[in-house]
Amino acid sequence: MYYLIIWKVPRNGAFQEVSVMKLDPLLLNAIVRAAERSGGAGKLGKKAGIDPASISRYLNGKVKSLSDENWNKLEKVLKEKGVVQECGCQVV
Repeated sequence: MYYLIIWKVPRNGAFQEVSVMKLDPLLLNAIVRAAERSGGAGKLGKKAGIDPASISRYLNGKVKSLSDENWNKLEKVLKEKGVVQECGCQVV
């Protein structure tokens, strides 16, 4: 089953839906904050159950999108670290 997860992000005074399969700048900011709070990309990857090299590739801009499997794993950690709300995003 393939599905699309949408984030609502503030843009021009209103919320706009953005696909998270593409690494939007706000999602990337959330991943950066979560990595900082986890002690680095390697520890974030281990905590999320994602190859730490994948996290590094996201952070370095070498990968522009996420698989839905990695998103499902990463979303839990982003919420746990409190970065979703700080970045002004909503998961719907």
